[in-house]
Amino acid sequence: MSKITLILVNDIAEIERMNQIIEQFAENSGMGPKTVFDTNLVLEEILINIISYGYMDEETHEIHVEISYDQGVLILVVSDDGRPFDPLAHSTPEVDQPAEEREIGGLGIYFVRQLMDRVEYKWENGCNVLYMEKDYRLREGKSENL
Repeated sequence: MSKITLILVNDIAEIERMNQIIEQFAENSGMGPKTVFDTNLVLEEILINIISYGYMDEETHEIHVEISYDQGVLILVVSDDGRPFDPLAHSTPEVDQPAEEREIGGLGIYFVRQLMDRVEYKWENGCNVLYMEKDYRLREGKSENL
């Protein structure tokens, strides 16, 4: 199993640094391109929401991101000390309606739900903890590299 823990701060510039670390992690762990793409997209959506809406002050806060990959199974755990927010408690956006008729927001967690097989939220020890899992072995019996 390959595993890495990143400690990021609540600054949008950290997303580029995270993407570079994920690319290196992917090379070392054997992650395929689909897994890398999904990982970057999911984590970018989550981090942008945390950085943009999670904190009520201008202080620097740490965001912990754990990535593990083992034989086609990807696990992501993101924790932050922002205000409590359960993204799963909000309704799914009406993606089949034209953009101008939809309510603003909610697409990030929609993408996360679509890309991951399992998404769970809990408030633990004063932190938001979002657990996400994807089993790439289940994809129609095909390798993710195809």
